[in-house]
Amino acid sequence: MRQTLDKEVIDGEKARQLLSNEVFKSAWENAENSIISQMAEVKMRDTEMHTRLILALQILNNVRRHIETTMETGQLAEFSLKEPGKFARVFG
Repeated sequence: MRQTLDKEVIDGEKARQLLSNEVFKSAWENAENSIISQMAEVKMRDTEMHTRLILALQILNNVRRHIETTMETGQLAEFSLKEPGKFARVFG
């Protein structure tokens, strides 16, 4: 249990660092803007390309959600390690 919580804290901190990294933020913004601009440019009758772009945007957002969830899990694990009694009352 302790090893799992420690790993979650470490992974959560790595996720937090990633989300606050300026290079990552810039790359993310560029990727998102590229997909959105392509969606605006593609012809309406090109349903296959629309579908691909929607999937690309969904995948991009799923990646962000995973990183955010990892960060939040790490924060909860850290809280659990610092305040084990309080954590048990909340989730017990």
